[in-house]
Amino acid sequence: MYGELTSETLYKFIQEQIWTGEWTYTDGIVMEEYAYPAEVAPDPMGGKGKFIFPVLQYFDGEGKTIFPPEWAEQELQPKQ
Repeated sequence: MYGELTSETLYKFIQEQIWTGEWTYTDGIVMEEYAYPAEVAPDPMGGKGKFIFPVLQYFDGEGKTIFPPEWAEQELQPKQ
């Protein structure tokens, strides 16, 4: 696209293509789409179908997903 691969051309691609929403990655294994529009950059857009990092809670060495809600195996169990 820019004739060569350098730090400057990578940054230019990020500014012109990724942060504007022109380019997103849609072949992820866990997420449907990785997008980095200007309003959330440099972080990825989060939410259902977007970037989500599952949260697990462990009981006796076994992890159970508690977030996001659509993946939850159980609710958060506060330590007592």
